[in-house]
Parts: sequence; structure tokens; C-alpha cells
Amino acid sequence: MSAAEVSSIDRPVLVIRGKSHWYAYGGKLYPSVTTLLKGWPKPKLIGWAAEATAEYAIRQRVKMFAIAEGSGEEAAIEILKNSRFQTSDKAKRKGSDIHAIIAAGTEPPSDLRPYVDPYHRWIREHQVEVIAQEVPIINLTEGYGGTADLVCRFAGMTWVIDLKTGTGVYPEYHAQVAAYAHAEHGLPVPVDAGGVLHLAETGPALHIVDLEPAYRAFLAAAEVARYIGLVKEET
Repeated sequence: MSAAEVSSIDRPVLVIRGKSHWYAYGGKLYPSVTTLLKGWPKPKLIGWAAEATAEYAIRQRVKMFAIAEGSGEEAAIEILKNSRFQTSDKAKRKGSDIHAIIAAGTEPPSDLRPYVDPYHRWIREHQVEVIAQEVPIINLTEGYGGTADLVCRFAGMTWVIDLKTGTGVYPEYHAQVAAYAHAEHGLPVPVDAGGVLHLAETGPALHIVDLEPAYRAFLAAAEVARYIGLVKEET
């Protein structure tokens, strides 16, 4: 996207550059909420990476031995170093597919039905009024953009909700929702509540977000990401 194209945009639009997501709005590019959350400490990720690499090494030991013997140990080591991304990329693709199916209202394939059906059950059981889905937002004051999965009304409040399909709900997800709730542009209505809706084969579970402390935590993570160079501001 050229500078001229960015300057002509008057609503938040997602721009993907490399592995980072940016949002174009009002002539500038803003880093995404998820990009800024790279500054969030993830100690459990270290253990997961070690486990995923070890599992790959054992399960693919014949293949890895052949590569080490034929192409050299460095080639085998490089494959092992990147093996964990196969698991994370697969999970991201699954999550993206589930989000797209829910937003489009289409029938899911059988392998995704255990995640899509709980969403629709939750909507029915709580008499949720869906206001908007996949809503691009911008906060000019703090300089970030993002896409809120769901804006809705129920239980006498207006909510911004993020849908998650992984193995658990983590504190950075709460920070992500709080950032969306503090959008200055894009949300169709003001919101007064936030949540993470975990869609799992065991059923849906709504995790309510305490917006103000979660937002302070998001801003702290964003400052760290910018300070250590994980995010290079663009214009």
C-alpha cells in the first residue's frame, strides 16, 4: 500500500507487512494490538517451544538422522529450530478459519463444528444481540489499531468480545480486549464491558475482563515492545 493510498483512507484498514499487522487510518499506519502485545512476557512460551521441538525431534528421528547424515548437522538443527512453528501456524490457521465461518454465518466443516457450534449455542442461551463482527478500530491517542471480533448486547450491557479457540485463556487476551474497548474510532457503539469467549470442544466459556487494569497492562506491554524495537513505527 503506497503513501498516497494510506493518506486517502478515512476508516481503519488492515495492512499486513511481513509478520506484523498494521492499520491504515487518516494518512498514517498504526501497529496492531497483537503486534504491540509482543512486549507481553510469555514465560510459558519457552517451555512450550522446548516441548514442541523435543516432540518433533523424537517423532521425526529417522528423518532428522538422515538429514544430519546427508546434509550435515547444521541443516538438521535449522529444521529443528523451526519445527515449533508448524504447530503454531496450524493453530493460527484453525483460529482464522473459525473466525471467518462465524462472521460469514456459513456451515463449518466437521472438524471445526466443535468450535463453531458452541458459539451459536452461547448466542442463543444468553439472548445475545449481535451488533457487529470483525470491526476494525483505531486509538489515535496511544497509536494502535486492531479488529474486534464481536460487539454485542446482553445482560444489560454492551460488550466487546474476542473469540479464542486455543487451549486456554491467558492474561494477554484480557489486555487485547481492553485495547479494543478503548478504541477512539471504529466501534459502532460505545461499550461498557469486555470479555474473552473461549470456544472449546467442552463448550463455550465467557471470561469477563476488568477493563481498566487490563488496559494499563496493555499500555505497559506496548511501551516495552516499542522500547526494545519489536515495533518500528511507520508512516
